[in-house]
Amino acid sequence: MNKIEEVISKARKAEDVNTEDIVAYIRNYKKIVLRGSGAFGTQIGKDLISLQIPKNKMVYWDVRASELEKVNGLRVTEPFKEAYDKDDTIVINCIPNGSLAGSSVMMELEANGYSNSLSGMALYEAMFCPMDANTGFQSKVCILNKTCNWCCCERLMSLLQKDCVSRRGDIYADELYFNVLTFVISLKCTLGCKHCGQYMNSYPRKERINIPFDRIAEDINRIFDAVDSVGFVSIIGGEPFLHPELNRIVSLLLEKTNFGMIGITTNGICRITPEHLSVLRKDRTRIIFSNYTHTLPSNLRDIFADNVSMVESAGISFTVGVPLWGMPPSLKNQNNSVEFMTKMRSECSSPKTCQTVQNGAYYPCSVSTSIHSHSVADLPSDYVAIDDALSPSLLRERIKAVNDRPYYQSCNYCGDGGQELAFSGEQGLDERYSHLNCRRTKDMKACS
Repeated sequence: MNKIEEVISKARKAEDVNTEDIVAYIRNYKKIVLRGSGAFGTQIGKDLISLQIPKNKMVYWDVRASELEKVNGLRVTEPFKEAYDKDDTIVINCIPNGSLAGSSVMMELEANGYSNSLSGMALYEAMFCPMDANTGFQSKVCILNKTCNWCCCERLMSLLQKDCVSRRGDIYADELYFNVLTFVISLKCTLGCKHCGQYMNSYPRKERINIPFDRIAEDINRIFDAVDSVGFVSIIGGEPFLHPELNRIVSLLLEKTNFGMIGITTNGICRITPEHLSVLRKDRTRIIFSNYTHTLPSNLRDIFADNVSMVESAGISFTVGVPLWGMPPSLKNQNNSVEFMTKMRSECSSPKTCQTVQNGAYYPCSVSTSIHSHSVADLPSDYVAIDDALSPSLLRERIKAVNDRPYYQSCNYCGDGGQELAFSGEQGLDERYSHLNCRRTKDMKACS
């Protein structure tokens, strides 16, 4: 870790450092590239301009360059289309969510010879977050701030962890906390996205179910007894609003005291009712609309618009965004070496932001979740069966053991894909994932 990375790391955790060093570091570059000009990138651009970073040094990279042209008065160009002095250029990754938030962008930068980069989220936390050591953790601040990404916010976790310890005491000698923990509650969806990261099209009809409430409740209770804190509790499906017990699930979560916020991610193509909204706390919950209406017919776009309007009228926090999707792994066995899998594991952001609880099991990453839930393989070393741990301390011990593995067998089924897709939410089927049906057809050649 170099000096500026150390300053940023401390600042992210609300430690007392001189943030002017960060500004000077960025200003020193001849060209400052903001990778991504969505809502987050737009805000980062505004913040840098407010710090007197020269506008003539800055440019946005975005695949929608021909559509946008300018953002914050800065030019928007296609990534890597223009040649810059690579030694005198810094790229700030302003894509805070999805696969392009981490390793995929870093790989594309490396492939194109750019070695100087910063995380936009790290920069935002270090320089612009209104929470600090004096205010402590405040869920309302996070709920009202629609700019940043809760999934990887170190400031949130640092302040929340201190808050939880002060209220609960040091129950355990070690630490176990999550920036984000995802609960999958439904394997049903109202859409059939060709490149769904959950591979929803690959579930046979009989497996497209809502996970029973009693199973979800047991998982929630046992997990929250075993961990110190969770910054962001993510509720997803499939489509979570298809679950008939969604209100009971949210209400149970809201009884827990060792978490920050709840986010319910929806494609918006399922009728949201006033009853759904009645249990949501305005200072603790957000509905996250993934907008795929550009791929959908007008009647479904109308449902989406109605849902957004209803949530807004109710005063519930929400965001609407078009997620940037990367090609998900095919889940075919890549037969990687142990050395390669160890390297993959050390560089992968998924085990930090994609830890998942689904149907009685804890998974350290989204690929291990998909491998098991789609019966590609049973890799017991890559998950924790929640019911097999008879106490909170034992469950905690097993989760930590899985989290600390140098690599996962699941890494054998990962590594292909990652390319940025032109259209998120494109509907249809793709032969790329047809081998996932082999467990039903018994065509083992297709599984390889």
